[in-house]
Amino acid sequence: MAASSEASSKPTDSTARPRPRIESLSDMVFGLALSVGALALVASPPTNSGELYSDLATFGFSFLILIMVWFAYTRLMSVLTFEDHWVVTFNTLLLFTVSVEPFLFNILESRNIAIGFFDAASQAYAIDLGLMMLVLGLFAWAVSLSKQPPIAPDVRKGFREEAVSRWITAGIFFVTVAPVFAEIWIYGQPLRTWLWIVPLVFFGFTRRHREKAQAH
Repeated sequence: MAASSEASSKPTDSTARPRPRIESLSDMVFGLALSVGALALVASPPTNSGELYSDLATFGFSFLILIMVWFAYTRLMSVLTFEDHWVVTFNTLLLFTVSVEPFLFNILESRNIAIGFFDAASQAYAIDLGLMMLVLGLFAWAVSLSKQPPIAPDVRKGFREEAVSRWITAGIFFVTVAPVFAEIWIYGQPLRTWLWIVPLVFFGFTRRHREKAQAH
């Protein structure tokens, strides 16, 4: 009886093993993505103060994206389980987009990149960021519909609003893929790259708005 009760108290493979392994992999991917950007700065150090400030600003942009996604991701995964196959699938897609973000961003920051190649790389980068936000929105919507653990109605509403805001953010990134945004240049940068600031500001604003609403 003691042996049987002990065996029954142990979690099964389907409920215990996948979640820690996926979470560990996710943390590793985010950590490597954040490290790659810093390593790129070391590999190609600036030669003057102008390049120094430019490199720090661009690295800060990439770092801000990844850290904001990581904060949102870890918060959602603390509620959402990996029991559904679609969650694992979209989690894999999110990790892929995170892992290729430094690669695409470093291409954009290459000082000798051709204009045509820059257009193609910036389109791929916008799609990559859009997919990140799209998946985060799906996760937030799934949390709002989940029955376990029990969630208060106002909290569910907050997750639904978060999902919609993430999808709006994704839509803005996808819109910037249009070729017209690469033809207009402002202060040495195509309009496409300037528009990327808009969804990030929206991302941060909606997050702070939800936090204040939940506090009240």
